[in-house]
Amino acid sequence: MHGPMATLDTRDTLVYTIHAPPEEVYKYWIHPQLIRRWMAPPHYAVKEAEVDARVGGSYRIVTVGPAGDVHVTTGRYRDLVPGKRLVKTWIYEGPLAPSGRSESTLTVEMRESRPGVTQLTLRRSP
Repeated sequence: MHGPMATLDTRDTLVYTIHAPPEEVYKYWIHPQLIRRWMAPPHYAVKEAEVDARVGGSYRIVTVGPAGDVHVTTGRYRDLVPGKRLVKTWIYEGPLAPSGRSESTLTVEMRESRPGVTQLTLRRSP
């Protein structure tokens, strides 16, 4: 996958253009070794990634910041359509949560906008 370009929508929606086919983009959301490669901002590291990628299955991702701050994301998969969509609950526990913990639903949609290029849409809802 190559550098995404994002635009922000005011309703908690992000749209990225990724230079990879949808099937490859999907794999980066469900394989622990691939999640470790991208799901942390600069200067942070994914220390743990546990994934049971099936409807009803759970996941747990632990990210550590440069100051040792720990961010844990957990949830359950509600829908999985390879190369097209995944829907999961998203529970964040860490220093950035307003009350120590927050929960929402994350919908990830992949659409091939042209050969080998994916439009990735992320929607977060309460």
